[in-house]
Amino acid sequence: MARGKLQRLRANAPFSNRKTWGKPDQFEAFERFETAAFAIMETHGVKVLEVVKTHAALDGAPHEIHRLAFPSHVAFEAYRSDPELLALGDLRESCIAKTEVIFDNDPDL
Repeated sequence: MARGKLQRLRANAPFSNRKTWGKPDQFEAFERFETAAFAIMETHGVKVLEVVKTHAALDGAPHEIHRLAFPSHVAFEAYRSDPELLALGDLRESCIAKTEVIFDNDPDL
């Protein structure tokens, strides 16, 4: 991404760093969930800036790290309560052990 575009995103959007730990032997389900979740994020104007996959991590490190840009706090809340995302709850539960979300660049988040 061009530096100027990233600077505009920083000025106008809250960012999220999402760290996710998958359950052992469930990475295929994990990929299905993440693919569906990213598609739902897109409908709420979320930009996926970076995805780092470390599925082989054995040292307690997260298996994926996502850098996301939300258009607003409202967009984040809309994504989290989206019926399509909520319908993925069983799949998420089957394959994700833990998720940490850290926000920056927005005092309301």
